[in-house]
Amino acid sequence: MEEQLRRAAVEAVRSLGKRGRTSRVPETVRETVLAYVAAARAGGLEWREISQALGLSPGALRRWQLANSMKKRDNNGKPPRAFLPVVLHRSARTKATTTIATVSLTSPTGYRVEGLTARSAAELLRLLA
Repeated sequence: MEEQLRRAAVEAVRSLGKRGRTSRVPETVRETVLAYVAAARAGGLEWREISQALGLSPGALRRWQLANSMKKRDNNGKPPRAFLPVVLHRSARTKATTTIATVSLTSPTGYRVEGLTARSAAELLRLLA
């Protein structure tokens, strides 16, 4: 399934042809790319690997993903004002010698807190609630 999504995303990006850094990307292409990004991240791929496969920058992919999550609106048509659900993925490249795992939290508006232990992340969320 992930391979089909990858092929579709690569083909969608190729269909754009030659473009500049600021050229607008159609929403249908973004949706196709983001479907692959979600599957690849769930499968443990890193941003760098995904961006190389697609020929797009990791920053662009992250911004697209954030913008896509911000499209989700509440009943009043406003963006969410709470943290999004946390999904943890173990990297396929995690070293066996790593003993302390860290997590990152990203707010709906894009603020990011990195390098937290699971315990400190839980404490931060309790304080913010």
